[in-house]
Amino acid sequence: MAKQSKTPWIVCCDGTKGRDAYAIKCERCGYVQRFENPLPVNYYVATCKAFEKWHKSCKEPSDGRRPNSIDSPGVAASDAQDSRLG
Repeated sequence: MAKQSKTPWIVCCDGTKGRDAYAIKCERCGYVQRFENPLPVNYYVATCKAFEKWHKSCKEPSDGRRPNSIDSPGVAASDAQDSRLG
C-alpha cells in the first residue's frame, strides 16, 4: 500500500491539463508552478521537492475557503512571484 502523503494539499497535475500540464499546485495558498515541456525528469523532481518544502507550512485560509481556481487568489498564478525565491 502507498504511504499517506504528509502534504495532501500539494498536488501535481497530470499531462492532460493544457497549459497546466505537470504543474505543481498548493491548494491552500493557490500558488502554481508551471513548466515548459519537455523538461528533464531530474529537474522536475528537484522542483517538486523544493515546492513541497516551501509550501508544507501553508495554512488553510482563515475564512475556511480554498482557492477555487489555479489562478487564485486575485492574480494570475503565472504572474505571481513567490517571495521565498529571492
